[in-house]
Amino acid sequence: MKKWTACLLALILVISLLAVPAVAEESGFVFSEWNPEAPALKALIEYVEDVTNEASPDYIPPADRIATFDMDGTLIGELFPTYLEVMLLTERILKDPDYQPDEEMLEFGRMTRDHALDKSFPADYDYQFSWHQAKAFAGMTLTEYADFITRFLVHEADGFEGMTYAGGYYLPMAEVLEYLQENGFKCFVVSGSDRFIVRTFMEGMANIPYENIIGSDTALAAKNQGDTDGIEYVFTGEDTLVRTDRLIIKDLKTNKVLQIAQEIGRQPVLSFGNSSGDVSMNNYALLNNRYRSAAFMVVADDDVREYGNPAKHDELTEKWQGMGYHVISMRDDWKTIYGEDVTKTGVFRWLEEYADDGTPATAEEQSSGAADSFSESLFDDDEYYGWLYGAGESEEPGEELALANLLILWDYNSKVADWCRQEAEKLPENSEMRKEYEDFAVLLQNPMPKRPTEEESKALADQYLANISGQLQEEAVDYYKRCVAAEPAITADLFDIAEEIGTEMFGIGFRLKSAGENSKGVCRIAQKISSIMETAEAAGAPVTYREAAESIHDLIRYTQLGTPDTLVWNYLLTKEMLEKKGYRFVRVKNTWKTYSVKSPYRGVNVQVEAPSGIVFELQFHTSESLVTKMVEHINYEIRRDPGTSVEEKAKLVKEAYGMYDRLTEPDGIELIQ
Repeated sequence: MKKWTACLLALILVISLLAVPAVAEESGFVFSEWNPEAPALKALIEYVEDVTNEASPDYIPPADRIATFDMDGTLIGELFPTYLEVMLLTERILKDPDYQPDEEMLEFGRMTRDHALDKSFPADYDYQFSWHQAKAFAGMTLTEYADFITRFLVHEADGFEGMTYAGGYYLPMAEVLEYLQENGFKCFVVSGSDRFIVRTFMEGMANIPYENIIGSDTALAAKNQGDTDGIEYVFTGEDTLVRTDRLIIKDLKTNKVLQIAQEIGRQPVLSFGNSSGDVSMNNYALLNNRYRSAAFMVVADDDVREYGNPAKHDELTEKWQGMGYHVISMRDDWKTIYGEDVTKTGVFRWLEEYADDGTPATAEEQSSGAADSFSESLFDDDEYYGWLYGAGESEEPGEELALANLLILWDYNSKVADWCRQEAEKLPENSEMRKEYEDFAVLLQNPMPKRPTEEESKALADQYLANISGQLQEEAVDYYKRCVAAEPAITADLFDIAEEIGTEMFGIGFRLKSAGENSKGVCRIAQKISSIMETAEAAGAPVTYREAAESIHDLIRYTQLGTPDTLVWNYLLTKEMLEKKGYRFVRVKNTWKTYSVKSPYRGVNVQVEAPSGIVFELQFHTSESLVTKMVEHINYEIRRDPGTSVEEKAKLVKEAYGMYDRLTEPDGIELIQ
């Protein structure tokens, strides 16, 4: 009998302890929404009490107490049935009576609707989404945009009873924010969602000022600014701020780190996220920090009160803990998620809510827009972009649309050829630059080289293999021969894609880099290998001759041409088609947005690994940027000459920037990352 009494008393004690909320002893803050034994909560309280204790060696001054939080899935729900900003865009496209989407925009809205429930979005959906989001809300004032978001937030949340979208806020995380703020932490929300969506949602939900909210950004403009650059336009009382259709940054992954550094200016000591998109942000707080720091990951493993997946609990817990993060389990650590009065229905009305496919705007309702300086569309842009995003009955582009794309390129090339002739006339008769402009004017008005035949490829290979320099060691010769052997298959695949999407490959006769010696008796490949080895040695990370040789990734190189209208879409399609063939994009360098003080070069240079394992270079250029690259290379060779004076170099750099700054920037170029 005594045994049973003891067991009963022990059980009562356990139940009573579970009913007592967790309390942070130093501050007296009560965590009423958390299970008191939650390991993550204990770790957080211990951490805060340590770093706010002036007697502790881990003490952090208030100015450096920076905490960053992701929003979707960390502070608010993202499973009813998808991200808030995705639901807002779907609402805009398929239900907003004040918006007249074109057919391509409608197709994107339908695709989003049809794939949201099972999350089967295309691999490049984030970029597609950002482009469409910018376009769909372009022209709205900030007040109109906030009003649109607010009207949506007051709707009943799909899949729940007793909660609006505005109420989809994780109450336990609301306590974390409040607790940290009471202990002198400055809390920032760093989200992949549009900054103004985050601001509108968080207003009234948490004591976080607008300036502490970082998110994806679309460029703004003054309402009456038109095409005038902001540095030249004067804002007046007649103006208000409006959204444009130009995406500045998608705030995901490492972009979060960059935004934090730029906007906060201090390294966070606490970070909270819920997915791979937050790993970089968490690592930034956790690694190489002069203060004691900590990072947390929320795991959506509750399928009773939320639409989480319990089966992933163990896998994600092991993964995040292995990276040094504390794990917050929705299922195990939280007493409630949205409040006791909120219940999960288990049924979504999503497909029914957005069942109407919508009707595309008429030509009169659509904005015509100004034509680019070098390119004017020869066919309906909506049909073209609809094809790019998979619209239409056929899964393949089709000959008509490929031809239309090609016609755009030819028309554009003709304009660039005229421009080349005009530039040539400004230069001295016998100058190298004049000759380069004149040569390009001829090239651009003639058909590009066709697909090499098998006999032509063999002849080229024989020619290059016969001229291999004796300055190259055996390891480099072996690597070069493997590149030459891999080239025909790569070339064939690139021509297949170019023909399918309606674009052209430029300079195909120079697709192989020579392993011979130039007129000065120098083998450039041997020279480059030596340079790589010397640089690695100086950095304390020496490499072998073979490793240096195999790190040269432009022995096979190609250039695909596009227009300012089509370059980005050609890139996206080429990437998708190559990946289907077993290729892999290893490194992408987009210098349209990241050119340096030393080099004004603009272009997209990609290192691609072929199924054979050989890595080659694939450049994407508009005809303007390609001409400028080739002409400016003459300037570049003079700049790099040791005999050129500092003053002359400075003059040449200024000239180079002038040449690149006049280029027409490709539409959506920021999507290439």
